[in-house]
Amino acid sequence: MQPIQDDDDDKAHIAEDAPLVIKFKHANADHEPIMVGAVLAKEQGICHELFRDGGEEEGDGGGEEGGEEPAEEGDDGDILRSYKHKYVPEVVREPKIHFWRVPRLGSFMAIPLVYKSSLSEEAIDKAVTDWIEVVKQREAQDKERQDYEDEQAQAKEEKLKAGEPWDPEVRVWDEISTAPLITEEQKFVVCIDTLGQDRELTDDQKRFALNTASRFREAWEKFENDKLVADRDMRIASNRADKEWIAENLDKLKDEEDRYVEEQMNLLETPPTEDDDKAIW
Repeated sequence: MQPIQDDDDDKAHIAEDAPLVIKFKHANADHEPIMVGAVLAKEQGICHELFRDGGEEEGDGGGEEGGEEPAEEGDDGDILRSYKHKYVPEVVREPKIHFWRVPRLGSFMAIPLVYKSSLSEEAIDKAVTDWIEVVKQREAQDKERQDYEDEQAQAKEEKLKAGEPWDPEVRVWDEISTAPLITEEQKFVVCIDTLGQDRELTDDQKRFALNTASRFREAWEKFENDKLVADRDMRIASNRADKEWIAENLDKLKDEEDRYVEEQMNLLETPPTEDDDKAIW
């Protein structure tokens, strides 16, 4: 992070040329004093390896140091093979493991949680302008559809009156939808260990962790998208209310302004009286 000024934007604190690090932001109670606020440099540990090929969670297979292999053709869809992660069954035997304190026996698992965040000023601005344009296009299409249906109804009536067969023309209307939201990739790592317990995580425990991370990512993206849409609708409604208020009160405001200007002009044109002179002196 770098210093910011009062008029900087929401990304001014980010040093683009700084080396990538992993900063621990949350931990369970017994890990919190050690882990929260700790920074893992790029050359430390194995967590950074999760993002070396773009940080995609799925489709890159498991990653036990000497353990799980990537998913192969004909795989049964087991999330242990389909969701990228790192698993070390015995940490003291893995030289790349970084210990914050004294090494202890146990296993370690790291899961990338990469999601697309839509909460930004750029995203809300684009969502508002896109929605306004979509509404205009849909209104124009509705009018065009209504005109077309009226023409078809009239043509049908004329054909039937003339005793001619009616063959309706089928017209397909394009669906007008909003553009995809602007998103920015956010990267997190979920770490689990059994240090001090001298045991491995079972396959079921690893599957549970992977499924939880996957569902959390989906829920996180949906939550932010829903919030963005709510903010978009609120801003559009506020802008509409402001325009309606101005349209209803503009003439009144102009009249009040004209009266005020006229009163001030009259005061300037009225000569001072003897009492006014006494009040001045």
